[in-house]
Amino acid sequence: MKLDLKSITIVGGTLALGVVLGLLLQGTLQRLRNDRMGQLRHEQGFVRHMASIIRPRADQRAAIMPLLEATGARNQQIIDSAQAELRSTLEGMRAKLGPILDADQRKRMDALGRLPDPFRPGGGPPGGPRPTSKP
Repeated sequence: MKLDLKSITIVGGTLALGVVLGLLLQGTLQRLRNDRMGQLRHEQGFVRHMASIIRPRADQRAAIMPLLEATGARNQQIIDSAQAELRSTLEGMRAKLGPILDADQRKRMDALGRLPDPFRPGGGPPGGPRPTSKP
């Protein structure tokens, strides 16, 4: 009987340790992945990433880097434009919903506007400054 209890305790402890370690590692890996994705969303992050993949030789660098920088700049313009359009669409939706919703529903919609910006790397702090769109 004592042997069975000891075995069960060891197996249960190992399982609990595995669960805790799995949760901690998963959170760390997700945070690292989010940080890396956030860096890629910026023009220079894109250029650095592509250059690290291509690894241009010295004789290629002068021809490749301007192409990567131009593509990175264009990607950033597309992202900025899409973000501005999404914000505008959401504001239009809120304006149209305003007269229809009751006070509690409007309060929940207003709280949604205070959530971290999903387009900003890391999402930003709740209630923190919102990024301004480029003209």
